Amino acid sequence: MDFLYTANCKINEYDDVEIVVKDGEQIFHFRVALKDIVLPEFFSNMTRLTQGKSNSFSVDGFSLMTYYKFTRNGSYVDIQLKDSHIRKSYRFKFELFLKAIHGAFKTYLREQRLKGEPEENVDILIRWEEFERALKLFS
Repeated sequence: MDFLYTANCKINEYDDVEIVVKDGEQIFHFRVALKDIVLPEFFSNMTRLTQGKSNSFSVDGFSLMTYYKFTRNGSYVDIQLKDSHIRKSYRFKFELFLKAIHGAFKTYLREQRLKGEPEENVDILIRWEEFERALKLFS
């Protein structure tokens, strides 16, 4: 059964990122520090997964001591989370996961504009736009 996927994105004043993705059965928390380093690479790698140019990539959460491995497995994305206390696996439908991430970050950017705050640095926005274009071609 397909559940509606929901997601939200928060970036705090210390540039720590949290993206939460929920389906009907699981909740995935993606927490990383150093947004200016991690987010461009994350969106670039998600674009490569979407385009079929790669089947997996890893993300280091830096000071948050988390490590993630994203693997595309057909119409699913498998995610391995490791940190000092938790080892956990997730499986989401790939397209629904992509759309949830897209919606969460798009909402975050809109909220930044409404507050009159800068959206993000240029590198993040370039990689985000590439991801957005790849998602439109994928769907």
